[in-house]
Amino acid sequence: MTRRVLVTRPEPGASATATALRAAGFEPVIASLSEIRPLPVDGDTDIGHVDAVAVTSANAIRHAPQRLLGSLADLPLFAVGEATSTAATAAGFRTVVAGPGEADGLAGLVRDRIPAGSTILYLCGKVRRPDFEQGLESAGMRTSILETYDTRKPGSNAAFQRILDANSPLLAILLHSSEAAKALSANMSQTDVATLLTDPLIVVISNRAAAPLRDVFAGRIRIAREPTDAAMISVLKAAS
Repeated sequence: MTRRVLVTRPEPGASATATALRAAGFEPVIASLSEIRPLPVDGDTDIGHVDAVAVTSANAIRHAPQRLLGSLADLPLFAVGEATSTAATAAGFRTVVAGPGEADGLAGLVRDRIPAGSTILYLCGKVRRPDFEQGLESAGMRTSILETYDTRKPGSNAAFQRILDANSPLLAILLHSSEAAKALSANMSQTDVATLLTDPLIVVISNRAAAPLRDVFAGRIRIAREPTDAAMISVLKAAS
């Protein structure tokens, strides 16, 4: 039975997932359905009014100016999950609190730790859901938005073509976001891609990310017990 697994997340996360898959005995094939691009950010942004920092993606830290991160390092930082927490610690933040892995839970954590009326600097991407900001605003907090990166569709997908050319079956496809799920569904309009994706298991990082796929891949979707690579790989191991 083939153990080839399609990784659809953008870099640098795609390579990290591929490394974890190899260590677990799978053969990863990277076919990123989006690209992360840095946005211009002023490293001297005024942060005098900020009481804490929040981050829902490690990409927001990777693409923030080092000078800005240094000026924020003494503030408490709330990270959506362990991977983002690790990135924040590596960037020099001294007090990092890891959330449960999703934006709603992170908003609840901030509400519990930071008093109403505080200002939270939200380092984030241009493409995002409003859940986190709305959660803070409902608790009487002010959110200062600083977008450090954008998520874009790649101009072409050479990896998909390599898979088609090899004519080799896939065990599974990993989807780390609802944006990737939507992009995969859009690719199903291509007959050759649809044929390739007739059988693989669809392993999704969360219920929200699975939503765009339910009508397309009914019966083949498996949702990780928590939003981590380790949990997604556990699904693969159970299926193979």
